[in-house]
Amino acid sequence: MVLHLLFKDCSRYKTTFFTIKTRSRVGVGNVKLSARSGSYEAVYDVDIDIRNANPPTTEVFANDLAANGTWTQNYAPLGIPGSNFAQLEVSAIPPLNLHARLKYLIKYPYGCVEQTTSGAFPQLYVGTFSELSAKQKEDIDKNMKTAIAKLQRFQRPDGGFGYWIGAASGDDWSSCYVGHFLLEAKSAGYNVPAEMLTQWTSYQSARATAWTATTEKNEHAVNADDQTQAYRLYTLALANKADISSMNRMRTNRGDKATSLARWYLAAAYAQAGQRDVAKTIIASASLQLTASRAHEAHKTFGSTLRDEAMLLHVLSVLDERTKADGLLKSVSARLASNDWLSTQETAQALIAVSKYVGKDTRNLQFEYRVEGGEWVKINSRFPLWSQPIDGERATKVEFRNTSGATIFPRLHTEGTPKAGSETASNKGLELNVDFVGKNGAKLTPTKMSQSTNFYAVVTVKNTAAHDFNELALHHVFPSGWEITLSPTSEVNGKTGDKPEFLDVRDDRVYTFFDLKKGASKTFIVSLNSTYTGKYYMPGVVVESMYDKSYHARTKGDWAEVVK
Repeated sequence: MVLHLLFKDCSRYKTTFFTIKTRSRVGVGNVKLSARSGSYEAVYDVDIDIRNANPPTTEVFANDLAANGTWTQNYAPLGIPGSNFAQLEVSAIPPLNLHARLKYLIKYPYGCVEQTTSGAFPQLYVGTFSELSAKQKEDIDKNMKTAIAKLQRFQRPDGGFGYWIGAASGDDWSSCYVGHFLLEAKSAGYNVPAEMLTQWTSYQSARATAWTATTEKNEHAVNADDQTQAYRLYTLALANKADISSMNRMRTNRGDKATSLARWYLAAAYAQAGQRDVAKTIIASASLQLTASRAHEAHKTFGSTLRDEAMLLHVLSVLDERTKADGLLKSVSARLASNDWLSTQETAQALIAVSKYVGKDTRNLQFEYRVEGGEWVKINSRFPLWSQPIDGERATKVEFRNTSGATIFPRLHTEGTPKAGSETASNKGLELNVDFVGKNGAKLTPTKMSQSTNFYAVVTVKNTAAHDFNELALHHVFPSGWEITLSPTSEVNGKTGDKPEFLDVRDDRVYTFFDLKKGASKTFIVSLNSTYTGKYYMPGVVVESMYDKSYHARTKGDWAEVVK
């Protein structure tokens, strides 16, 4: 959108221009100015990229195309004009939905240590799947350097990594995960500060030595404890700091009682440390059966059945147990290829695991395709995956011919942002109540409000599930005519909101992160001001479990007007 502004006195209205820029914060990234005719009168063309607050929707069309087979797929654009996108993806292995999954990780709005790591880790291996352009390589290089620099801010003096920046203590699983990423990044040629790794290995060694098998009776807590120690020992072995004593102690104390995933990672630790005979002994009796689990059962390991399957696929590939890994490859790939919502941990670990498996795959990819009856394009790639963006703004069709001697997996991924107001209210396991009140505590109607009104958004979240929640995220976007004026722990009528675990206050929104016990409620308060006249869209409020989005609550959006 181009906005034409006419100012009769540039010096007098200079401040007014910057006020307009602030009001258009939904697109403040793209502002272009051009002055005309002297110092007294000027015309400014402001190119504003308006951002729709609704999340994009996607639709995926897929086919298993046998040798010499053909496939034709028609599609229509999704979402409002200008938000439409379409991408072709063809693979010689079970499909991964690589573009969409990577985009989800990179653009994920929250910024804890796990999600920062998950956004970067799989990018180390994108070149394993497909040929990269110079621009893609440049972007990945930039993302890696940014992630490594940001992760330094999470590291505590003892070398562990906190879940949030400034956390009082290190998070054991996250510390293993971050260290694993840093080691792989260093191996790939990235500059990882030596002190960062030295402090981390000291932390891991101290935690490994201090570990004793948990005495908790909760099966999920025991599983999480075993898996964390085994993963810790494996990362120490990767860092050439293998703790053989702790490995032997875990093998003796837990033995066949440990989970399958823990036993496989312990075997990988021995193999990495050069004790392959011990690794083979553990492997000989290690099962591939995993204990089904949900995120709320994983005790801060961010686990799930899919995440654990992905990690098992990873370690089987590292140990070159490819025959045993084949079934897991199909299972993990199928979930990546689906339209299912996956957590950042599930998505990242699945992509990392498949990349480890594919790293030893030598199959070429041969096929032809055309768009809307155009010329046929021949593809012959030495990589197992190929992708190409196509026109997503108009209804069209794509056609494929499989010219290889084996089955290939073509997919068409379409995406678009729905218009404001099309979202619906929903809840599962969580209840959400949103009130807007004045300074006296009386309720206000947010759909029409006088300019310069000071008021509060009071959001109460209740846990109605049969279990506790760790790492809930409350996502509250405000109309662009309102301003956030105080920290979201404000006081209304003598009542102060609950203190979150972490708070991320941005220009037009607040992300609030917290845990919530079964049956408990928490209230968060944001102080606001109706600053700019006009009519603005007010997106719905969303609270969700970051690692199991099936548990959520959201309200429907509405329009909010600020009047003089």
